[in-house]
Amino acid sequence: MAFQLCLILFATSVLAQEYKGMGVETRTTETPLRKHFNLTPVGSQGIRLSWEVQHLSDLKGTDISLKAVNPSDPLVYKRQTAKFSDGQLTIGELKPSTLYKMTVEAVKAKKTILGFTVDIETPRAGKKESTVM
Repeated sequence: MAFQLCLILFATSVLAQEYKGMGVETRTTETPLRKHFNLTPVGSQGIRLSWEVQHLSDLKGTDISLKAVNPSDPLVYKRQTAKFSDGQLTIGELKPSTLYKMTVEAVKAKKTILGFTVDIETPRAGKKESTVM
C-alpha cells in the first residue's frame, strides 16, 4: 500500500514538472508579436482570445490554440483552437473566480511558432466583463 502511494506521488510529480515546462514563454513576456493578442473575460465562465490579423502576417496559415489550466488541478484542462484568419476564439465552461494559466500557441505544420503563458482569473459570478490585457 505504501509503495502504491509513493508511486502515485512520483507520477504526479513527474506530470507536474512536464506541465511547468510546456510554455515557450512565461508570464507576460513582451515580444513584438505578443502585443497583438488580447485576453478578455466573457461573463464569469469564459475567456476570449483575440488577435490582430492585419499586424501578424508572419502567422498567416497557422492555427491558434488557447489552453486553460487550473494550477490547483493541472491534469484537467480545456483547449480551443481556431484558424489564424478567424481572429478570435473563446474557451467556456470555466469556474468563476478561479485563477487559470492560459497558454497561447501559434502552430504550423505541428511546430510551435509562437507561445506564451499568462495567469488570468475569471471574474466572480455576476461581475461585468472587462479587458484583462
